[in-house]
Amino acid sequence: MNYFLLMMGGSGTRVGADIPKQFIEVNGNPIFVPLLSRIDSLSCTDGIVIVVHSDWLDFVKDWVRKIDVKKVRAVVTGGETRSDSVKNGLQALSAFAADDDVVLLHDATHPYVDAAGTDAVIQAVKQYGGATLAEAQYDTCYETDADGFVKRVADRKTFVAGASPEAFAFGKLYAIYTNASKQELDEMTCAGAIAIQYGIPMKTVKANVLNLKLTYKEDIELYAKLEKSYFFEDYIPPNPLLDLLEKRKLGIHSGIPSFCSANKFVIEAVLKRGRYFDNSVLIEATSNQVNQYGGYMHMQPSDFRDYVYKIADSINYPHDKILIGGDHMGPLPWADLPAAEAMDRAKTLVRMCVLAGYQKIHLDTSMPLGGDDGAFSEDVIAERGVALMQECEQAYAELLESHPNSMHPVYTIGSEVPIPGGTVGEDIHVTRPQAFEHTISTYKNKLDEYGISALWKYVIAVVVQPGCEFSTEGITPYDRRKSAKLIASLHNHPDIIFEGHSTDYQESPKLREMVEDGIAIIKVGPALTFTVREALFALSSIEQDLIVDPDKRANFIDVLDSVMLENPSNWNGYYQGSEWEQSIARKYNYADRCRYYMSDARVDEAIQILFANLNACDIPVPLLHMYMPNQAKKVMAGQLQTKAKELVIDAVIDLIDEYHYAVKYNYLVHEVFA
Repeated sequence: MNYFLLMMGGSGTRVGADIPKQFIEVNGNPIFVPLLSRIDSLSCTDGIVIVVHSDWLDFVKDWVRKIDVKKVRAVVTGGETRSDSVKNGLQALSAFAADDDVVLLHDATHPYVDAAGTDAVIQAVKQYGGATLAEAQYDTCYETDADGFVKRVADRKTFVAGASPEAFAFGKLYAIYTNASKQELDEMTCAGAIAIQYGIPMKTVKANVLNLKLTYKEDIELYAKLEKSYFFEDYIPPNPLLDLLEKRKLGIHSGIPSFCSANKFVIEAVLKRGRYFDNSVLIEATSNQVNQYGGYMHMQPSDFRDYVYKIADSINYPHDKILIGGDHMGPLPWADLPAAEAMDRAKTLVRMCVLAGYQKIHLDTSMPLGGDDGAFSEDVIAERGVALMQECEQAYAELLESHPNSMHPVYTIGSEVPIPGGTVGEDIHVTRPQAFEHTISTYKNKLDEYGISALWKYVIAVVVQPGCEFSTEGITPYDRRKSAKLIASLHNHPDIIFEGHSTDYQESPKLREMVEDGIAIIKVGPALTFTVREALFALSSIEQDLIVDPDKRANFIDVLDSVMLENPSNWNGYYQGSEWEQSIARKYNYADRCRYYMSDARVDEAIQILFANLNACDIPVPLLHMYMPNQAKKVMAGQLQTKAKELVIDAVIDLIDEYHYAVKYNYLVHEVFA
């Protein structure tokens, strides 16, 4: 059994209130009320004992009756000190708690309770004896002297800030409070002190970043904003993309890269870098990669999810840190079919994505379908987009029946959606502010027309053309001066961000400017596999020098080209010119149509032979430096081994770091770019 001690002592002096802060009314309720309801609703909660000052005992009991919580076993008075209050709560618990039950001490000044974090704390107590939620320190930490002067810079990686709940096996904690003197208890002001004093191993569990502590007036004001937001929506884990919106509204520089790739080396690189930064990663599959008919990856939506999770499991990356999205989800793969048939297929696709647990869906209905002719318009785009959204919502309701803690998906929309994979000789025009506003109003009107306007809160982004693009042989860099009017129009919609496609090959300062300007979701795809191809070609060149017998070489470059020639449908519409010019384009081209062939069994076999050949050699660092200078430097610094696969993944990480630089507030990125 698991029991909460909800501690409601403390005063309101530091918040400037004349009542204890947990009783301050925010958005119609005392602060402790939503917290109590959340704790009561947790599946792990078997009982709650509330400890409160005697002056507020009746007030709390009245609220317990009013909100009809089911798991409150007792409301007891606290004591003169925190240790007295904890002791009174444990005494009340002793009437029904067993020694091996878990007791969780939660301060009401932490008004958010995280279901996943609480479960992790409980499991840690069962394994170690004690545990606490704790927040990692991302800012520089200084140790000061008594006069406030800096003595040294502390290693922030070894420091955490304690949070609620703190937890122990009930029997151990009760015995300590029963047998220790009052002086000893009063000196142990937190659970950590108890653990240290009595030799109880205490495991820290990473807290949700929203484990807000209410101490000052500003904290109450922030809570008032967040309590109405998605941070506190029911008990389904909040979608981190909604968290992104809230951070930006608070003026915090934040964004997220969307890694649109099904390449196994790319996905592993993304997850490894995500583990380094300890953040969620967004990985998306396009509708031509993955769909109900298999796509070119021969995967359905659930297959892609399992494929990503399998790679994550191989490097011990947690599934709950992975956001899986569907890119260009709509009728695009079937645009030549009659509109009704194409839309039926699109509905099936988005439904399968949501049932597979995808947390982000790009609803793309921006293309005319068979039979549209002159009838295609913004209204038609919105009509079809809303129809797909309804299909997603029906699928989500079905998903909750079997997986009740599933995240609600969020949506991106748009009518000026760049062509997937780059353009072919087209001029780039920045989306006009009027077009953006028209997209917003048309979708809102259509949702209202269908009586589902409440779904607008799940629309987080509009896909626009901000003026960055790449073609087969060129790159159009982002120019914030040209997009200034579009960016200014975003200020009228604080609950919306822009999603930027085709950010591939942009320099990192340009990517950061995009995020600063509100293009907070920056998608990258071909540049990732371009980097994989580049690294594999580099290793192939090294193989030519190290493997003397030609018959033992993988000949990866030749194998890839022969497979592309055998099935030219994925590249011949992109690469023009003479046979020689096409040959060069197949190998060295920003559109990177090679990516369509990387999953071919013959290509994959050549890669494995290449890796085996090089792993059997001792690659000379000067030779590596010739083809992969960044990786050679890391090898010389002892940061990287000369294992072929790791060299490829590290090359991709170099690109990924440019996107992390763009979206983060530099809390760790300076270590990457130092």
